[in-house]
Amino acid sequence: MIDAFVPKIVLTLNNDSRKGNMTDHLSIDEACDLVFSKRLRDLLQNIAVDNIQYFDLDIVDPKTNNIYTDYKIANVVGLVDCVDKNESDLKYFNSVKDAVVNAGITGCVFYKVEEYH
Repeated sequence: MIDAFVPKIVLTLNNDSRKGNMTDHLSIDEACDLVFSKRLRDLLQNIAVDNIQYFDLDIVDPKTNNIYTDYKIANVVGLVDCVDKNESDLKYFNSVKDAVVNAGITGCVFYKVEEYH
């Protein structure tokens, strides 16, 4: 697959977004996508998570004039929920969760399978 060129995305924070902290996994009003820090991307790469595309992103805080360049938009590819969980013998692994928690990555929330919908 050949990816088309995607120009760098520039996102300017609004007053509500500036109330929070710059965590490793950002959830901000201006971006409906996943936004990951370099620290989180490096961790995912180190534990062999390889189904994520990243797109360049600059986050501008107009109040402080800071420009954060170590974040990228993340696009998870190849994920299809096609397992009949009632008819399957499944084992769940917490390796990604454990790695994220042990590395002190911020901004991530984990749900038990039965709690996610």
